[in-house]
Amino acid sequence: MLGLGLGLAITAFSLINGIFLTAPQVDSGRELLHVQWASTEQQKKFHPGMSGRELDMLFKQIGSFEPLAAYRNADMSLHNSQRDTFAKRYPGAKVTADFFKLFKTNPAIGRVFTQHDFSSKAGDIVVISDVIWREQFASSPTVIGSSVLLSGIPHTVVGVMPADYHFPANHDLWVKLGRSGNPRNRGVKLIGLLKEGRSISQANTELEHMADKLLRLYPETNKGYQKFSIEPLRSHYIGSKTRSILHIFTAIALLVFIIACANVSNIIMVRIAKRQHELAVRRALGATRGDIISQVLLEGLVFSIGGLLVGLVVYAVSGYYIWLIVERSTKVFPHWWNMNLNWEVWLFSLLAVILSTVTSSLVPALRAVTEKFAISLNDDARTASGLFIGRLARSLVSLQILCSTVLLIMVLMVMYISYYLVDRKLPFDPNQILTVSLQLQNSAGFHSDDAVAKFFDTATAKLKALPGVESVGFSLNGGGISQRRRQIEVGKRTAMFQEAALHASANIVTTGFFDVFDIKPLQGRLLLETDIKSSQRVVLINEYFLAAYFQNENPIGRSIRVRSLGRFGDISNLRRKSPWSDWMMIVGVIPNIQRRLFPRERPSELAEIYAPAAQQYDRSMSLLLKAKGDVKKWIEPARKIIHEIKPTLAPKSPYQTVQGFLDNRRSGVINLSRIIICFGVLALFISIVGLYTLVSFTTLLRRREFGIRSALGADTKRVLLLVFKRITWQLGLGLLLGIVVAIAANSILKESLGAQKLPVEVPSYLIGISIVVITSLVAVVIPALNAARRPPVQSLRVD
Repeated sequence: MLGLGLGLAITAFSLINGIFLTAPQVDSGRELLHVQWASTEQQKKFHPGMSGRELDMLFKQIGSFEPLAAYRNADMSLHNSQRDTFAKRYPGAKVTADFFKLFKTNPAIGRVFTQHDFSSKAGDIVVISDVIWREQFASSPTVIGSSVLLSGIPHTVVGVMPADYHFPANHDLWVKLGRSGNPRNRGVKLIGLLKEGRSISQANTELEHMADKLLRLYPETNKGYQKFSIEPLRSHYIGSKTRSILHIFTAIALLVFIIACANVSNIIMVRIAKRQHELAVRRALGATRGDIISQVLLEGLVFSIGGLLVGLVVYAVSGYYIWLIVERSTKVFPHWWNMNLNWEVWLFSLLAVILSTVTSSLVPALRAVTEKFAISLNDDARTASGLFIGRLARSLVSLQILCSTVLLIMVLMVMYISYYLVDRKLPFDPNQILTVSLQLQNSAGFHSDDAVAKFFDTATAKLKALPGVESVGFSLNGGGISQRRRQIEVGKRTAMFQEAALHASANIVTTGFFDVFDIKPLQGRLLLETDIKSSQRVVLINEYFLAAYFQNENPIGRSIRVRSLGRFGDISNLRRKSPWSDWMMIVGVIPNIQRRLFPRERPSELAEIYAPAAQQYDRSMSLLLKAKGDVKKWIEPARKIIHEIKPTLAPKSPYQTVQGFLDNRRSGVINLSRIIICFGVLALFISIVGLYTLVSFTTLLRRREFGIRSALGADTKRVLLLVFKRITWQLGLGLLLGIVVAIAANSILKESLGAQKLPVEVPSYLIGISIVVITSLVAVVIPALNAARRPPVQSLRVD
């Protein structure tokens, strides 16, 4: 039991240490710091980077860092035209000359950037990772000097980094960072090491003066940017959601560890109670209290060391699977994260052994020496429970029940949340639709809306020609069903919505979209091929939109406009003077293809509109392909057709089914629920074993009493009531306190998982309490029945 608790505690610490406390290693031993503009109250959690103009001033006038480098995240499509490989999108970074000096890491092949590379006459060059070298160049030693297309621009490969280098996070290629551009176009971030003798407070003061200076020089572009933020680089990659999940995980592991220690403490008390007469004899013969305490603590230490050996096995197994889950659930994965059994984990394990020894053995040891040994010598061992197994042992039972109740309710809460997220109850089969996200950038050859339209038409025609393919369409929303909430305005609002801001998910689709989802209009018509730029702007709405904003009145002919229809950064939105789209006339109502409403959700939260792509093309669209049989068979044919049409076009996402798309989006919650369920089951198991042990021993010590009662006429029912009477208040107190703690814990849990509106409390509490009560009663009933059914003659003969 202790081994399970120790193993899960070590696993939790290893995960927290490897993510929260581990920093990227640099030769100087100093910690890398991350500098960016601090978020304001209006920006909330958004942390803007710097512009090229601000970066120039910072490099010239900030003297607290050495070296100081800058980077900007920039995913880029890479196409090696010299080899027969598909274009692929890789996470990349645009960096300054001193970037690679931070780690003093030498490239495996070639070189890194120099100051000369940033002169105006230098060409475009790239440093690639070991991953790209193997995937795109087949590990060729002649890779240096090769030319590749990065987002359509030729670059020359000058270096290959070692296999373990992916800084700043999971990046695979690095290009030069230019410092010109729009001052409003931010995104550049600084990393550096403090100079010897400088402190963070001094650096903060220097940056505050710089912020004031920038605001005076550029009041228009720097309004609201008044303070810089300095934090360790390791903290920058830990988002609020990751922190919440890790805190939940830590709390669960701590609960399990407490249950295990309480359990072992009770078991050791039972062992000492059995030896109570022996210890009294030892004290009568001259043993000191220190001798008795050290003997009990030594036994506890043996238990703890044995528990540690079991715990390391538990850690090896649980750590392996948890790390797989973390890797698969995290999009940005810094290379320094780990769950290694390093010296910090060993130190924690040693402290855990000491703590478990003290918590599980010290109290029983003190209890063993506080009883007057004369009383213990005179006491009948068959009734010793009254002297030794008292309030403390029963209080530990309450503690175990409390922790088990909290943990089990949390487990059920997460199970219900994941159920709502997994069982979306979609009106179509997501396994029959293939999807992939495409980004038709200028750099990939799409210089006009006509080029974009031609690509969609050509791809649709060629893909529909594949045998077995039923329909092909394109959608702005990922998988056709993910939401892009936008502010909308409805012409001739009803009084109910006169003042409120309205929102809906805005999608842009081709006409084939409706064939993919087998959609028929409920009112009006669908989008047609004739809905083009020169015709009346039109739009469709779904049933949720109709119920939310028209109270089921006839919406045909009414007008809608959308704020930033499509992606915010799309060319069509950047060119428009107003953020609002043109007014669009509603021409049809279609069935809902989104998930069903959760309880407590309003229809407006799933309201959706559909605008024709021919009237406003977006450069980022998802392909949707429906086919007979196993749709995954069309992944390679679809990939080849897209490659033939535009070899430089690299998908933003993998080819997968819509079901796979949904699973990837909710993988974090699903995987977290699996971890919590495992921990909860183990905790309940440990707690019930402890309860069973204590009740078994106390009933064993009272066998003679039960035998006398039975001989005098007490039936089985009365004996059972005697056992239950001694344990009922512990169970009740533990349940009551467990419910109170669970209410507080689960409010935090729901907020962390974004499930505040899901009705998961009542079933979680009812089922959780029922399971704890039933399992606890089973743990009590079995030993009680054994005592009650024993013949009185056998009980009275007990020595």
